[in-house]
Amino acid sequence: MESYEVCIYSAETDGSSSECVNDSTEIYSWVNIGVRRNVYVIGVKEGTDVDFEFMVNLANTTNYANDQLEMLRALGAAKDPLLLTRYLELTLTKFVRSHDKANSFTYALLGNQENANTVLQFVKNHIDEMRIAYVEDSPARPVHTCLSNLAAYLDGAGLQEYEAWLHSTQSDSAQYATAISAISSARANMQWGTTNADTVLAAARGGSTKVVMSLAMLLIMATLALVA
Repeated sequence: MESYEVCIYSAETDGSSSECVNDSTEIYSWVNIGVRRNVYVIGVKEGTDVDFEFMVNLANTTNYANDQLEMLRALGAAKDPLLLTRYLELTLTKFVRSHDKANSFTYALLGNQENANTVLQFVKNHIDEMRIAYVEDSPARPVHTCLSNLAAYLDGAGLQEYEAWLHSTQSDSAQYATAISAISSARANMQWGTTNADTVLAAARGGSTKVVMSLAMLLIMATLALVA
């Protein structure tokens, strides 16, 4: 196995504490495969463009498919919009295998909550290229998946912008109905969260068993509504 000059990062944390971040940037060693995802993600998320390019090179040269996916997940965690856009542009190339492109796109949404708007701008500017590179008519329907997933991560203003763009430029596209439906579902989920915020918070703060049971029933009802 190849030794990577990346920082050790505890798998028992989510990377949010300053102590963990400092330890990660100060200590360099071989990284056990069990914590590699956390190491890669925090390295890119808290690093610079130099760290980003290091990870790009690593992903481009590795012979291990599963390890490359973890590197792609890390690149999707970049905070800088320019770096995140560069990552998304790489998904349009042979840098990412065809069957990994939809997952790689979604990594950009998972990386940071603030990334969704950058991803939206990328989609608006590169939708035609995505349809070709991601092979839109393949059985897995990767472009449908990407446009649907995008809606789930946008805020209210983002959904409004996304919807307006779809109506004005994509009404004849194969993905139009799927994307519009995803926007409706995202808004319904937001409304559900707003309506039941007090119940959710009460349960999270250690409310009574009755409150917890009520929350459980609400979650079940919401799930059934979405399935229906």
